[in-house]
Amino acid sequence: MYEIVYDVGRDYWEWQYVAVIIFMALWTSFALTMVFWRDHVINFLGLDIPKPGLVRDVFFGAHRVLAVIFSLIGIAVLTWLVSHFVGSYFDLKTAIADGRCRHIAGLVADFSPENVERRQPESFRINGVSFSYSGGVATGAFHRTGLMREGSDVRGCYVDRFGENAFLRLEVRRDH
Repeated sequence: MYEIVYDVGRDYWEWQYVAVIIFMALWTSFALTMVFWRDHVINFLGLDIPKPGLVRDVFFGAHRVLAVIFSLIGIAVLTWLVSHFVGSYFDLKTAIADGRCRHIAGLVADFSPENVERRQPESFRINGVSFSYSGGVATGAFHRTGLMREGSDVRGCYVDRFGENAFLRLEVRRDH
């Protein structure tokens, strides 16, 4: 019996992706809040608003410029992150449906486990097709180390992703 160990439709959204998007959304929200509702935030925090004069003008002028800069950076990064992750997800998901995903089945050969100290990825071959990946690099495709062994019976589908073969669906035979 084969067990699904990775399916792009089920396993793509890892906590790192979601955490980065949430962090950037909070960053942008805070920066925009400081641009448009600065006085309300300062009052809410119980801080004293400086009296009108040079100090207030310089402080709030510089504050507004920095808040606008941080808002624009946040919006740009958040837009890129969402478009990259969502675009990549749909590209990988549709690769299976539209036939760009190549199917493979066989035994794992030439297995080499990941070596973090040497920065060597886990690698192996199935029917002469090479695969390699690192557990610490979120790619959108299969990259969990420690599941493969020499001689493991596997099947799945893969695509060429950034010059590397990457599994979008992977099943490993688990005999009881």
